[in-house]
Amino acid sequence: SAIDAKKNQIRPISDLTFITACDSPSSGRSIPSKRLLQSFSIFALPDPAAKQLFHIYSVRLGRFLNISEFPVDVRASLFVLVSACLVMYYRVSINILPTPSKVHYIFNLRDLAKLSQGIMQASPKNMTTQDSLSVLFAHECLRVFADRLVAESDLAIFYKHLNATITGYFKITLDTTKYLDNPLLFCNFLKSDDRLYQQLHDWRQCCSIFLDYQMRHNLSEHSTLNMVFFKEAVEHVLRICRVLQQPGGHLLLIGLDGTGRKTCLQLASFISGHLMSQLNVKRGYSYQEFRDDLKVVFKLVTLQNRQVVLFVQEKDLLFDSFIEDIESILNSGTVVDLFEPDEFDALTMDLKADAYAAGMSDTPVQLREFFYQRVRTNLHVTISFSPAGKKFREICRLHPALLNCTSIDWFTEWSEISMSQVADVFLETVDFRILASDNEAYNQSEFRHRLALCCVSLHKVVIETAKRFYATHKRIYYLTPSSYMDLMKTYDRMMTQTKQDFLTSYNRLSTGLLKLSDANASVSIMRDELAILGPQIDAKEKEIEHLLNQLQKDQIAVLEVKEIVEVEEQKVHEDTDMVERYATQAELDLKNVIPVLDEAMADVSQLDKADVAEVRVYQNPPYQVMMVMCAVCILLDCKPDWGTARQVLGDSGFIGRLTNLDINHISDRTYRKLLQYSRHQQFTPDLIGKVSSACRSFCKWVLAIQRYHEVYRTVKPKEEKLKTANEALEVMRKSLARKQEMLKLVKDHLQELEDKYRNSIDEKQALYARRELMKQRMARAHELTNVLAIEKVRWQEQLNQLEEKVRLLIGNALLSAAAINYFGPFNTEFRYELMRDFQKVLLDKSIQFSSDFNLSSVLSTASEIRNWISQQLPDDECSIENAVLVKHCTKWPLLIDPQRQATQWIRTKEAENNLRVITYDDPTLLRVCEQCMRIGLPLLIENVGETIESSLLPILERDSFRKTTSSMGTIRFNDVDIECNPNFRVYFITQLNNPHY
Repeated sequence: SAIDAKKNQIRPISDLTFITACDSPSSGRSIPSKRLLQSFSIFALPDPAAKQLFHIYSVRLGRFLNISEFPVDVRASLFVLVSACLVMYYRVSINILPTPSKVHYIFNLRDLAKLSQGIMQASPKNMTTQDSLSVLFAHECLRVFADRLVAESDLAIFYKHLNATITGYFKITLDTTKYLDNPLLFCNFLKSDDRLYQQLHDWRQCCSIFLDYQMRHNLSEHSTLNMVFFKEAVEHVLRICRVLQQPGGHLLLIGLDGTGRKTCLQLASFISGHLMSQLNVKRGYSYQEFRDDLKVVFKLVTLQNRQVVLFVQEKDLLFDSFIEDIESILNSGTVVDLFEPDEFDALTMDLKADAYAAGMSDTPVQLREFFYQRVRTNLHVTISFSPAGKKFREICRLHPALLNCTSIDWFTEWSEISMSQVADVFLETVDFRILASDNEAYNQSEFRHRLALCCVSLHKVVIETAKRFYATHKRIYYLTPSSYMDLMKTYDRMMTQTKQDFLTSYNRLSTGLLKLSDANASVSIMRDELAILGPQIDAKEKEIEHLLNQLQKDQIAVLEVKEIVEVEEQKVHEDTDMVERYATQAELDLKNVIPVLDEAMADVSQLDKADVAEVRVYQNPPYQVMMVMCAVCILLDCKPDWGTARQVLGDSGFIGRLTNLDINHISDRTYRKLLQYSRHQQFTPDLIGKVSSACRSFCKWVLAIQRYHEVYRTVKPKEEKLKTANEALEVMRKSLARKQEMLKLVKDHLQELEDKYRNSIDEKQALYARRELMKQRMARAHELTNVLAIEKVRWQEQLNQLEEKVRLLIGNALLSAAAINYFGPFNTEFRYELMRDFQKVLLDKSIQFSSDFNLSSVLSTASEIRNWISQQLPDDECSIENAVLVKHCTKWPLLIDPQRQATQWIRTKEAENNLRVITYDDPTLLRVCEQCMRIGLPLLIENVGETIESSLLPILERDSFRKTTSSMGTIRFNDVDIECNPNFRVYFITQLNNPHY
């Protein structure tokens, strides 16, 4: 029964069975109370005996060797291999024990399973002898056992037992300690077409392959990788690939922040073809949101059958419930009540076809098993922890599955050789030549390698100083590989800035001296030119006088020709007007009579044979018909009687003769005869039409011809006169054209003389102006050279000093970069010691630098420092150096400011830029950050604690993509892609005296 606290009642409970499990009371675990134990039936599950394990793994490995058809020599080594695996497991478990500082030194039967699983990745194509099998065995022992060892003494114990095991069971002598310098490595991607798990005889074999994968990753993914592949980096990527390519392989990556855990995992996931997923942790991230993220991952690995790497960082584990669910996935591949029953049934129903194809039935139990089988096979949980502090040890103690169910990869410090290789790669692209006359030795590999060794030594110096700083002030300063990489990046930036500043000063002085030299040279040149200009001006004046005389004579001749042409033009215009009047009158006269003629012609044309026959049939025609036909006969030049008329009418072409009559050549005799009839009072179309309609048309035709002839008689003399006038006019026009052409030639000649005259005037004025300008320039040049004579000496001295110091700039830039990168946590005393040690390192490596090097004077100016002090910056060396660090640091500054001096300075300094100030615990922090990033405002975040929530990490890490010239890039912040304004900057302020970050 149980007590209901709300109702204060006892509630009976029935049909409930408890099944519990616990570890043995060791490693600090308490013994359960007897009162609790008496309520349970206790079953002890001890570890299997050695014989049982031997049988289990003999069957497992034997089946693998036989099915894969390994050579007889390898299959015959089965029992030797199983015995060696068991012996190595027991020796490591007994001799390498966990301690409070090495809580992860826990080995169990899962490690034995991992050892056999690694061996089962081998292929009979390249595993042909017992010797090759022993090398594979050594490699898998290194991966399963040695990768989690952090102390050299523990590694020595491990290698001692590994050598003894290989010698005792494989009967060969294999000095495995050589793998400390040349690591024993295996991989399955040396050949893309045949993925054989094979040995790498040199870790450098992977570098070109990794570079190719990295390039393909950067082309296809949002995030960009920029790895340098040295020995340790290659080892870590290969270790991670080995685990990810095993079904259900999980990883525990242990190392300080900045050791490259995430970067190595990203590349290894891409090489393995796995999708990398992370928890979408943000401010207020709840347990339900965590489970929702898990649902998304579970659907990917089941419904889509994708291989997924779930990357969980230490900062993501906000609550113990998160760790418990992760632990459940590691142990069994399940999460209790992750899906609602209906939701889970729908998911399993979508897997029916895949389950059937895999040989399983579609019962709910089988579908459920198939679902979780895919989870266990396709999901690879990768957890990253920092060994600093107590949290890692506490989590390992409370959640042992994080150690038992994962393969551990411990990210230790880089060796000096690796650090030197990284520096060599970074320095390859740096151009150390500042002036064109610099010695090419600055770009030689030997000089670059000395610089690389110098960078390594600087980093080591800081590590040792940080230890002394902790011993003195109890302030921890973690120096990680990321810090070393930042030194390289800062040095590259400082070198670029130093070169730019130097060249600006050098070019300014060189240009000034060149101008002075040009002024002195130009005085002599101008003096010579002035001596030449005098005779040129005199010659030009004589030429102008001659042109003026010639121009006056030609102007008189042009006027005479112009008068003659104008008179003739007037006469031609008058005659043309007269001719046009004649032509117009004649045209008008004809225009009046033509319509009448056309009408008569039309009437005649419309007559047919019947009409003509009507007239022709008359034997004794009426008088009116007789008159008309006689008039027609006269016009047709025929005898004017009826007999002739009948003959004419009988002609088939009669109508055509009428219409085609040559009306322009009717003689006066014919006209006079015609008048005898046409003047008769009855010779009208109306009267004639009453007798014969056909004769009416003939009458109209006769009268029209008569009228036309009368008009034409008056027009014809006018046309003849007009023709004569046109011929005379044409002669006059041709004469006028010739004279106009002559006038044009004269005018052109005159215009040419005028142009030549004006050009000569302009040339003369230009010569005068040039002479005056040269006189002025000579005066100014004399004045300039006299005034700047003293400045020339000073500029030359400064230029000589710059040329002497050019070789010091490389060392000065390195000292500046080291100070910017490492000085932050140290006080004035330790900064002084560090700078002294830095300079000693540079002297040892023969890198020149300024003997009076001072960080503040090198990276800032006196006016800038005065401005900072006026903005309430304390006037002491440490504060000024801090201001220099804030100005030049490549990361956003985190200021330890218990006395609020830095806060006041930043508030004053950024006030004119609309500084936004907010406390770290303000609920609107994320919204304000987003606004500042978009608009480009400075942001001051106060009261920062020792932990910074993961939602701010995109800002801290500057995790941007799609960078453009107008922005810092697109940042995925608070579930939104933000185009970050380049003016955005953020200051983090903590008032803790000695924070631990």
